[in-house]
Amino acid sequence: MYESPRTAISEWIEVFYNRPRRDSSIGDSTPIAYEENFYAEQAQTQAA
Repeated sequence: MYESPRTAISEWIEVFYNRPRRDSSIGDSTPIAYEENFYAEQAQTQAA
């Protein structure tokens, strides 16, 4: 029922901090947007 503090903190970092955070090492994109673009490009490359 209750989460451990470590689980709760890890979830907060992943969901509320990392997802919307822009990262200059990936072109000032969010990690989620970068990943979506990466897999879209991979699918497009494989389809060609």
